[in-house]
Amino acid sequence: MTLADRPEAGGSLEAGRHITRIESSPRPSGARAVFVDGVLFCVVPGETVARLDLEVGARVSPQTLRELEATASQAGALEAAFRLLAYRARSRIELERRLRRSGYPAPAVDAAVVRCMELGYLDDRSFALAYVRDRLKLRPRGRRVLAAELCRKGVEQEDAAAAIEMAFAEADLGEAELAHQLAQKRVHSLAGLAQPVARRRLTAYLARRGFPPAIIREAVLQAIADSPGD
Repeated sequence: MTLADRPEAGGSLEAGRHITRIESSPRPSGARAVFVDGVLFCVVPGETVARLDLEVGARVSPQTLRELEATASQAGALEAAFRLLAYRARSRIELERRLRRSGYPAPAVDAAVVRCMELGYLDDRSFALAYVRDRLKLRPRGRRVLAAELCRKGVEQEDAAAAIEMAFAEADLGEAELAHQLAQKRVHSLAGLAQPVARRRLTAYLARRGFPPAIIREAVLQAIADSPGD
């Protein structure tokens, strides 16, 4: 949404209107705030003001106002995209969803996403790989849950599978070994429980983390066998 959408912007785009002020805007760098009929209409890149030959006192056509509005939306969406990606990496779909929720029109969102991809700030494969690396390091999960999480973030199945495979290879870790490590850590918190109860809880714990049944059975049996008192 641009400033022109606000009721206080005054009048329709079709009405005869005049530029009453043009001044520098602190964000983004080099931007200009354009006032029409005494009210802030939009903030656009400085080159847009020069390209459209905008001057204080000049009458502006409805076509120029619509172009200003579209340019302001695109510039705003791109600036918002930069801020979001600076905060944390995101998938393409995540960024699109966030920008649309912020009220930017679809053409502005599409343009911002394309520009971020051109600049190398937005890459689903790189995002997916970084995401899985962090998961394996901080909150380990099995392949099934990792794939589901990436899918919810809008990552294509092929990109998700490639990222998961590469992250496990980099960690020199197999899914069975990871399940075994988690089971060994978890089993200590189940000390004192009857073995059938401990087995059920440990099985459910690994299942929630996305490990396949065969790997869970082996990891649980080994963890129970290795636990103190057994």
